[in-house]
Amino acid sequence: MKTIMITEEDPLVLKFYSNTLTKNDYQTISALNADDTLKKLKIYRPDLLLISLSASGTKESSFLASIQKIAYHLPVILLTGKTSLDNQPQHLHGNSQIYRCLATPVNKQDLLNAVYQVLLETANLNMEQREFAGCYIESMIEIGGSGVVYKGKLGNNAIAIKILPPTMIQQDHQIVRFQREAKIMPQLRHPNIIEILKIGYEDSMPFIVMAYFSGETLHKILQKQQFFSLEETIHIVIQIAQGLKVPHSYGIIHRDIKPSNILYNKAKKSIKIIDFGIAKEINDDQTVTGKNQIVGTPDYMSPEQCQNQTLDEASDIYSLGITIYQMLTGELPFSKKNSVRTMMAHLHEPLSWPANPVQKIPLEIQKIVEKMLEKKRQNRYSAMDSLIEDLQSISDALFSKKIR
Repeated sequence: MKTIMITEEDPLVLKFYSNTLTKNDYQTISALNADDTLKKLKIYRPDLLLISLSASGTKESSFLASIQKIAYHLPVILLTGKTSLDNQPQHLHGNSQIYRCLATPVNKQDLLNAVYQVLLETANLNMEQREFAGCYIESMIEIGGSGVVYKGKLGNNAIAIKILPPTMIQQDHQIVRFQREAKIMPQLRHPNIIEILKIGYEDSMPFIVMAYFSGETLHKILQKQQFFSLEETIHIVIQIAQGLKVPHSYGIIHRDIKPSNILYNKAKKSIKIIDFGIAKEINDDQTVTGKNQIVGTPDYMSPEQCQNQTLDEASDIYSLGITIYQMLTGELPFSKKNSVRTMMAHLHEPLSWPANPVQKIPLEIQKIVEKMLEKKRQNRYSAMDSLIEDLQSISDALFSKKIR
């Protein structure tokens, strides 16, 4: 997850920027003025800085110069009355950190587009159309929480290659996450798990080469169509459950099952589970971050994950339950205004179904989802096999199709 620092003195405007970004899978850090920004830049390592010139005070040049001293490579988007740097005061010209100027008030889509494009530009590192680690890199696919992913070729085979660029190598938890994925994924071989072909270092950058899979994440598809049909949802979730049986058989928990970690090829109706960066063996004491830090995505975390307890297969089953609920309804059952409230909802709030659902959801399916989302792990499915059996039984009854 990318982190955006926002410098804005107006609390209402700051809240608008923060809410817009957090709802689109970004983490935000708020700063009310120049001094607050510089202080927090010494503590945090954001991926992008949004600056309202009104909040920076009258000495913009010294403020930007101070930013360069602390975080030289940090890209900046200016929020100002001008849309072009050419129309800005002369002291802003020639500043290599400024990538965009957005006229205020800025609408949500313009803000999101600018943030996405700047993150793409600053992560690219001129890797496209060049040889790297015996592969030919063609184009960027996306920026992920654990690296930059490119499409390319390894011999005659289409591949995806994930690279941890220097900006991420500076962050210890990112290195641990990348190394964990490189350690775990080669042993996980299944048609519904992305295949690893090669792992190593090149130009001091760690990389993972994977077989290319043509598809979109469920997250991106949900953004476009809001929900999936009942039949397609069952078909997809059975495949996810079948794929998760493999790491579970090794005593490995994914810990981050969610729509953005599932690739789906609509034409072939097949899925691949990706990003094992925070996966963990049940008896492994090594942490991706600090010992007392909770790891995961709050909207999809099990109650025991919210409490930083030891996890087992039941935690992934819970996260998959949130995913199936979202696919069927277009909503997240426990999502709140902030992470703490969301985690408290996972712990204490009873599950409810939308009063005006986007589609009819059979009672049998509701019961399955409710069992997956039991607060106490011992009341959930004990393993993926029993979940698959129940879903397959309903699929056979409703659609007369066997999913293999």
